[in-house]
Amino acid sequence: MNEKHVECLLMKNSVEMLTDFFMVLSDGYNPALIYVTLTLDRNLDEREYFVLPKHLGGNNEQENRRHFEYINETRTPVSSVSKRIIENFQSCLDHLIICNQAPTLFQSKYHMDNLHQIIEKVQNQIIHIVEDWQATTHEYYISYEQRFLCIQGQDKSLMLNFGCYIH
Repeated sequence: MNEKHVECLLMKNSVEMLTDFFMVLSDGYNPALIYVTLTLDRNLDEREYFVLPKHLGGNNEQENRRHFEYINETRTPVSSVSKRIIENFQSCLDHLIICNQAPTLFQSKYHMDNLHQIIEKVQNQIIHIVEDWQATTHEYYISYEQRFLCIQGQDKSLMLNFGCYIH
């Protein structure tokens, strides 16, 4: 296992831990979630994310194609990966500030500064990993609740799913 691979695993773990922390703070009903999928040996196919698997009712090929085409229409090129990563993390934090079980935490400058530092560390890990990828980046919007940031390098991909769910 090389150094880059270890960095990627640490970044993935950091995102997962931050999401777990968001869940602790959330109201339990309207979560802010961040999922990461990473491959270092091939490019990911977005259809794996947007075509419903059979066990979720996606057994009709025409229906799957229509669903993917609908989502594909939201595809937007991203010129600044780091800027978009920061904006998406901020969107999740904003959602968490609204839908949480610890409102006094978010009123404290001390706690907010610490939370911002934690988020910044995770953002910087992601940015550091993809900065030399010479990547093609685009984002999909699935309603106001989900954004998929797709970063594709040469035989490597990073997919970040930012979900701010309202139930």
